[in-house]
Amino acid sequence: MVFSDTFPSYLSYYSSSPYGSYDSYYRVFSLNLGTLSYGSPKTVYIYMTVNNAASSTQTLNNTGTLHFYHGTHYQFRQSNTVQYRVLGTSTLPGTGFPPLESNYSNHSFVFWTILLIGLLLILIGLGGVGFGFVNRLSQWANWSRQMGGLIAIVGGLFFVFGIFLNQQNPIPLPTTISEIIPSPSMITQPTKIAGAPAFQDYSTLPDYPIPTPTALPTAVEGQTVDDSPPNRILIPSLGLDTIVKYVPFDGYTWLISGLQNEIAWMGSTSWPGLGGNTGLAGHVTLRNGADGPFRQLESLQAGDVITVVTERNLYTYKVRQQNVVKDDDFSIVKPSQQPILTLITCAGWNSDLGHYLQRLIVIADLTEVKPLATHGMVGK
Repeated sequence: MVFSDTFPSYLSYYSSSPYGSYDSYYRVFSLNLGTLSYGSPKTVYIYMTVNNAASSTQTLNNTGTLHFYHGTHYQFRQSNTVQYRVLGTSTLPGTGFPPLESNYSNHSFVFWTILLIGLLLILIGLGGVGFGFVNRLSQWANWSRQMGGLIAIVGGLFFVFGIFLNQQNPIPLPTTISEIIPSPSMITQPTKIAGAPAFQDYSTLPDYPIPTPTALPTAVEGQTVDDSPPNRILIPSLGLDTIVKYVPFDGYTWLISGLQNEIAWMGSTSWPGLGGNTGLAGHVTLRNGADGPFRQLESLQAGDVITVVTERNLYTYKVRQQNVVKDDDFSIVKPSQQPILTLITCAGWNSDLGHYLQRLIVIADLTEVKPLATHGMVGK
């Protein structure tokens, strides 16, 4: 049996396990699997890198082919077709894990199973208690009342636990990543590609050093220009009050790995006090399936108030509009002449790709600036 797979010109062969051959002209990977017995599994890992031919974002299909002889007759079978994306351009931050809807069925099944067990035990227990009272002269009456009461209590505990479970965050989404990624020892390590960013999957957001603005506007009426970074955001209509942390732009996207319930101040966008476009990104869903801080961002209405806090001032914005854009639309974070706030989260989940293809954008205009000390929020 020989396995083959053809790749587009946007991708270059990186490594494989087991080792196979790659024809760079026809872009075909092939691997001789030898003779396989009926029902014998065989796993092939192929690693490709995005090359300079990818100048735009592409959604592509991949299908593998198995060539073999059955007796003396040549045959072939094609695999299922899967979609994947090649990001040939920089993208807005990916602020979402698989949506909560993906987990509702699992959570609902566990919840209703526990609830039904609890109700069934309660009914059995009450039945036992009732039997004991109705048949008081029976030699089983006292035992029936005691056991029935005990079973009813156990059922009540099941019922309470089911209600408690339903009020908690959804059950974490099952992950199969560990099952499809081989250990580092299995991967052929080629020469590192120059300029390729090294992705780090952090559990918490690192404390990146905050840069100093290169140009400051002229002070007005002797007031000091506020070049302090944003550190807090409040959105009363969403019940949101959380911290803001700086994340840099690495030339491809913003390094938000490790971002949890914080809001990311997007590097290369404006400081609130410098009068430009300040970009803030937050998760719609978290890694464990729970709501992210921007889960309800789409419910914001024109005129809703957003407050951003720096070390010196409170900046009050009012929502002007919201929109949904593609994930590579950088026009929404371009510099502006007027002080505005741009909030970003993920939208447009594609279950085939396992990827959010769009971003929900909320734009708000600055309406008021107040010194922090006079507002009574110092130290909070």
